[in-house]
Amino acid sequence: MTQLTPVTQQLIDAIERAVRAAHDSGNKVLLLLPGGSASQAIEPLFRALLPYQHSLTITLSDERYVPIKDNHSNWQAVSRSAHLLPEASFVPVLSGGSRQQDSQAFSAFLEHQHQLGATIVALLGIGEDGHIAGIKPSSPACHSDNAASDYEAADFERITISGAFFSSIDHAFVYTKGAAKAAVLDQFNSLAQPADTFPVEFLRTTKHYEVYLDKEGGTMKIGFVGLGKMGSQIVEKLLGAGHSIVVFDVNSSAVAACAEKGAEAASSREELVAALGDTPIIWLMIPSDYVEQEVAAYKTLLPAGSMLIDGGNSNFHDTLRRADDLRDHQIRYVDAGTSGGIMGLENGFSLMVGGEQAAVQTLSPLFEVLSMPRGRWIHTGTPGSGHYVKMIHNGIEYALMQSYAEGYDLLKYGEIPGLNLAEIAHVWQGGSIIASSLNELIEQLLSENPELEGIDGYVADSGEGRWTYETAEAAQVPMPALREALAVRQASQEGHHTFATKLLAGLRNKFGGHAINHEEK
Repeated sequence: MTQLTPVTQQLIDAIERAVRAAHDSGNKVLLLLPGGSASQAIEPLFRALLPYQHSLTITLSDERYVPIKDNHSNWQAVSRSAHLLPEASFVPVLSGGSRQQDSQAFSAFLEHQHQLGATIVALLGIGEDGHIAGIKPSSPACHSDNAASDYEAADFERITISGAFFSSIDHAFVYTKGAAKAAVLDQFNSLAQPADTFPVEFLRTTKHYEVYLDKEGGTMKIGFVGLGKMGSQIVEKLLGAGHSIVVFDVNSSAVAACAEKGAEAASSREELVAALGDTPIIWLMIPSDYVEQEVAAYKTLLPAGSMLIDGGNSNFHDTLRRADDLRDHQIRYVDAGTSGGIMGLENGFSLMVGGEQAAVQTLSPLFEVLSMPRGRWIHTGTPGSGHYVKMIHNGIEYALMQSYAEGYDLLKYGEIPGLNLAEIAHVWQGGSIIASSLNELIEQLLSENPELEGIDGYVADSGEGRWTYETAEAAQVPMPALREALAVRQASQEGHHTFATKLLAGLRNKFGGHAINHEEK
């Protein structure tokens, strides 16, 4: 379960009080929930609202006009936690019509709830441009007389509550974090402005509003080493939340690219450490083969009280040994197994964090940011446990990929010819039990390249699958699916290429940006 900052807990307590008061008065409650960074409070909020679930109808304040099961849908954060309130009523914004039809239906639903006398409680987020919910500056939602509005924004088509609906909200709670959004609140508090150009102003028309600024989320300064595909995205995501990042990499172009986005560049390890104050925090995001030498180098440079984070895929045995060694030098070592691939910047990462409780608590603002808006993070336990859990995650990943590849290979060359694999993948994503992030990427891959042309079928492996299998053998836990997946990859590296191995290679490229062919490595 995500660890809550004090501000987030205060926010949840305040919403719980508002819902409890309505419930105790015999009123039904319409709860509006956000997308974006504010959605991280949904799961703990649902746990707090369990005693009042019979009174609750839950929907969104803002939705992107995409399929409900699409990763870009704000409804995903709600549906993932809906099981916590089995007796509540959940009403998605999208009902399967055109954007205009769904917008009209949502508007009618909101107006009906208001007419029924429901207490309307809204958890809202704001943006650096002054938007609130899905109401962008100068958008049609600023001027609509209806309860909801739809329009095409720069990023997505949207359906959102309108500015006019704010006067129907009984309790509005704004949650945000980071220096940039703190500046928006300062602007809001200092001078009233036209709501059509600064939609946060609509807050003033609600019956009651409270603002929760989580300052813990935007004030850390860390060093970052390793600016590859995932590393550069992690840096960008942290910078976007207001953290200060000093970067170092042997690739000067990668350093320059991050500097253009607001990071401070260092030209050496020594310069990096010097830029981080008395107790530096450094995140390593490098291949496991290079971690040993980097840890050894920083051990001689870092003062007592420093922290090193290994966000890569190190063997957990090595992590345990390094943590013990660094503890003798009064340096805390945290292992952050990181999943999410090159989609993590937009979707949020899944982080499995091992380390001493105090160290992880100190670093929690980083993990909160990186998991937003649809990822999650967990403190798995003592040092080494994060990499252990991530290792098994990757073993499962290998076996799942192999199962998908075998199935699509049979669809391609089985007894019924001419099947459209991309369309089948699309249907399987629509409510089937085997829908998944991997299958979504398979759908994209097969839509773009039905015959997988130009893919040689060489499937690399980076070690974690083998480590998982070796650990399972030592524990006498059978893993036949993983054993077969490893055997297929080994055979592909020896020249045995099939449609299935081409699919595996293409899929690795999709989620991790890995080289699609052996000669590109």
